[in-house]
Amino acid sequence: PKRVHDICAGIQPLTLRLCTPNGIRADYPTDMKRKREMFRAMKEAGFYQITFGVESGVQWVIDNLVKKRLDLSQIGPSIRVAQEEGLLVHTFFILGFPTETKEQMLATIKFAEEIQADSYSFSIASPLPGTVMWQMCEKLELFVEGFDPTQIVFTKTNIKQVDMTGEELFNLVYETNRRLNEEAKHRSAERLELYEQLARRASNLGS
Repeated sequence: PKRVHDICAGIQPLTLRLCTPNGIRADYPTDMKRKREMFRAMKEAGFYQITFGVESGVQWVIDNLVKKRLDLSQIGPSIRVAQEEGLLVHTFFILGFPTETKEQMLATIKFAEEIQADSYSFSIASPLPGTVMWQMCEKLELFVEGFDPTQIVFTKTNIKQVDMTGEELFNLVYETNRRLNEEAKHRSAERLELYEQLARRASNLGS
């Protein structure tokens, strides 16, 4: 997209190191040639990492529970193109949406494994006031006993699960984060070196 190229051209002389922690769309632009050109421009402008908010690896969950206009078939190819252009790719996933089953959550984890991102953040679905998820939880009476809307965190179960306990969901999220990130870190020597470079820079900034 022209605007992205213009922004990248404007910041390139500043020699910044940049990332997109809040995420960008993985399915735009849909044309892979234009997408590759965009990632290349971002890399040349100083971006070292981009983030895709995938949320779920099940298209039905994306369409009906997340209600996000996202074609999951675009995720894997977008990650590969970004990596080929020298960018690290982080991904966001959420487990425990209202009425989501354990089978669907496991399918999301399998999808995450297959797309081979460079790092992952899995969190527990937490309804925020005024959102569709909140309204769905109210309508179906899915809030857990003692739910406190002033204490919403993404590491705690606030929604009654269909076929697993809140503790089981917490453990699944914790173990998935640990395992997938450990596997990703050692997927290739080149990617591991990039991670170590970032760790060294972070350490230097903190000292």
